[in-house]
Amino acid sequence: MQESKLTRLQLYEQVWAFPISTLSAKYKVSDYEFRKICSRMKIPLPKSGHWQKVRVGKSVYKAPLPAVDNIEQELDFESYNDCNYNQKVLSPLALLQKEIEDKHKDLLAVPPKLSNPDKLVAEAKEHLEAEKKDRLFKGVVHTYGDKISIKVSPANISRALRFFNALIKLLRVRGHHVKVKYQTTYAIVEGEEIEISLREKLHRTIVEEKHWNTAKYTPSGVLVFKMDRSISTKEWVDGKLSIEQYLSGIVANLELKAKQEIERKIKWQKHAEEQREREKIERELEACQEKELDSFKKLLQEAHRWHQVKLLREYIEDVRQNTIASNNLSDELHTWLEWASKKADWYDPQVSGADELLSKVDKDTLTLKKKFSFQSWL
Repeated sequence: MQESKLTRLQLYEQVWAFPISTLSAKYKVSDYEFRKICSRMKIPLPKSGHWQKVRVGKSVYKAPLPAVDNIEQELDFESYNDCNYNQKVLSPLALLQKEIEDKHKDLLAVPPKLSNPDKLVAEAKEHLEAEKKDRLFKGVVHTYGDKISIKVSPANISRALRFFNALIKLLRVRGHHVKVKYQTTYAIVEGEEIEISLREKLHRTIVEEKHWNTAKYTPSGVLVFKMDRSISTKEWVDGKLSIEQYLSGIVANLELKAKQEIERKIKWQKHAEEQREREKIERELEACQEKELDSFKKLLQEAHRWHQVKLLREYIEDVRQNTIASNNLSDELHTWLEWASKKADWYDPQVSGADELLSKVDKDTLTLKKKFSFQSWL
């Protein structure tokens, strides 16, 4: 069977073994098209957050493959790609946006009135309605504290709330959510925190006065939605299209940005692990080198002592022979010869004879390892 040709069971096993992004790249289809194939073949897919749990070693649920008749039981990706060539020219972002638009058409239209508001939106509404009475600054009112980030004129409060409500609902149905932390609003997508906010642009005009000019700010009615990450920032501004018409694109960008961030972290983690492994190997190599060098130094020291012992024994033997030849072998000289031979045995690295008085002497430097101090008696 060709590598591009899979049975329904084989495809099911693969989608639970690898992320869709990996499989779609392998079989040269978009994530959107791959999901459509699985949906058509009634193959259940891992839910949002599945692969994050796998990466940290948590247990995950694997949905069983349902037994369904009257559907295709085999797919050849090569033939499928030939029939869907035009889809491949779309960018990953465009494909993701198309998937959202096809799948969630009913959630993309922002209603003219706020109904069934999310808890975060309801709290922001109460806050803004209270603030607009006496807390206007440059013609706008803004949330603060644990409220979603909105800064608009009183005339645009309703529109801002309806937009945020539609965005939160779309995010939730996609398996994501919104939270406020440290007075900052985040879209939580695949576990990644992406800062989001909604504001109204201000018109700046210069007012000429007697002694100096001052700047005056007035609301423009133009809303701006901002997605902010440490590595990139993107804004959607009212223009040819209103920000309400950008909903699918906003969510697609959030999902793609989260995916890129996850991939970046995985790549960085892999790099860090490889670096740690290289450092470990280097440390082990250095330890082996140091041990080898110590052993070699010891060998040189022992060879040096052995050479000195040879000279020492030759000297002792020469003294003995000269004494015998001159018939001067006295008891004192005999005692010295025995003493000198024992010292040679003690110094010889191959004999290492015992010597009580020299037991604390370093044989390589011929110095006492620890000298007795009379100061300890004082």
